[in-house]
Amino acid sequence: MYAPESKSWNWKDLTNLISNKCIILGDFNVDMNNDTQSSEALLEWADACSLAPCIPDAAISLRSNRTIDYALSNGVPLSIQTYKGGSSSDHKPILSTLSCGRNEQARRKNTH
Repeated sequence: MYAPESKSWNWKDLTNLISNKCIILGDFNVDMNNDTQSSEALLEWADACSLAPCIPDAAISLRSNRTIDYALSNGVPLSIQTYKGGSSSDHKPILSTLSCGRNEQARRKNTH
């Protein structure tokens, strides 16, 4: 997901998209530790949807010391970390690992 600071919607508008075993991963433009008012609104909505934040181990933004890219998870075990390699973006990519109930392993990429 991408939630620009200038968004014209609020978090509650996304509630109908949440289901059991749901993960939202992306650029929330809210630093949980430094953006008090914005993080309270996001966490209040996340709590109402039973979504728990999963925050990476290091700052994401290359322009500031902010962690604004992370995941919210509902019923899916998830770990997340900051990619330490190079990137052409102004954000460091985040890598996530989630547990699946399948016995087979598949490697592929799917970006929307």
